[in-house]
Amino acid sequence: IKSSLLESSVENSLHLSTTEKKLFGLCGGIAKALQIDVVIIRFLWIFGTILSAGSGILLYLLLSFFLPKSPKVSKESV
Repeated sequence: IKSSLLESSVENSLHLSTTEKKLFGLCGGIAKALQIDVVIIRFLWIFGTILSAGSGILLYLLLSFFLPKSPKVSKESV
């Protein structure tokens, strides 16, 4: 029971995605944490960047620098 709780909390934490990435994997990580499609996150991010006069680009770069990469959970460590 404990290992499934650990895996679900690691899976839903906010991190950079290594599988769903175009630039740094930020939108893929957000989509995985929120459990929605990555295309929706990318569309909303671009739409928000246009509405905010480009400040979404700075936010994207800052988050890409500070968020950790996707953790690798091995079956042996659990």
